[in-house]
Amino acid sequence: MTDLSWKAEQNGPLPGRIAPVTSSKTDSLSGTSPDSRPMRQKLSRSTDLYLDRLASFHSHERTNEGTVMQLVVIEDARQPQSASLMQAMLQLRSKVFADRLHWDVENVDGQERDQFDDQAPVYILLVEGSHQVVGSVRLHPAARCSMLRQVFPMLLEGGKLHVHPRMIESSRFCIDKHQPSPSPGYKRLKRTAAIAQPSFSSLRTRMLLAGIIDWCLSNEYLELVTATDVRFERILRMAGWPMKRLGPVTVISETESVAGSLEISKAVFERLRPEGYRPFLALTTQQRASS
Repeated sequence: MTDLSWKAEQNGPLPGRIAPVTSSKTDSLSGTSPDSRPMRQKLSRSTDLYLDRLASFHSHERTNEGTVMQLVVIEDARQPQSASLMQAMLQLRSKVFADRLHWDVENVDGQERDQFDDQAPVYILLVEGSHQVVGSVRLHPAARCSMLRQVFPMLLEGGKLHVHPRMIESSRFCIDKHQPSPSPGYKRLKRTAAIAQPSFSSLRTRMLLAGIIDWCLSNEYLELVTATDVRFERILRMAGWPMKRLGPVTVISETESVAGSLEISKAVFERLRPEGYRPFLALTTQQRASS
């Protein structure tokens, strides 16, 4: 989940919210079928439409003390309409991984990125207001590329990861610890979540975790693998998402690190979903939107 970088940490409906699009067939998950486009192309979203909807969302927040957070999916970061959100996400990663955690990462002009950002990943962002990215995670099919296999094989039993088409790998999970400006809606949602699930304090973390499972279910993934530390492993277990270890605990950069597998299922989603959760903003292609 955190590729050893975890150290950080919606009441009313969003106007005009579109339900998640249906997933493509399983053989497209690895991108090996010559007769099908990669899933990320089939499900690519129009981010300019997203920005229009966020403007409506932000206005709704000011006039109605309801939703204050929205999950957004970017499945094609090359689109110019995604530039502002991508920049905000990379800046958040720089703030978390380079500035706060002092990891040895590539940090250029206040933005953190690595070679896996060039492998056509999917990004799930947690956005507050109209443009503030307060959380993000990177997902990519393990059969296509794998940080566990290429960077952290020492965390795997025998140094091997047994991949399959329905396995997704997560990395660069991060949450902005900065508290938002108080608003009645945020206070009410945070208070409700704290009462409902007192053992898991971070609402932003729960929202992003639930969003990961929501997207994976929509795209027919059954298993998520990741590298993290033993502290976050305990948090996941307390939240109701226990991780199955894929190898021994190994100290990396003074951190007790571990690789693990996490089940993707509706039952897990229901356990993790905070009160007031709404599905990720699923923006369709222009062709689908006009049909």
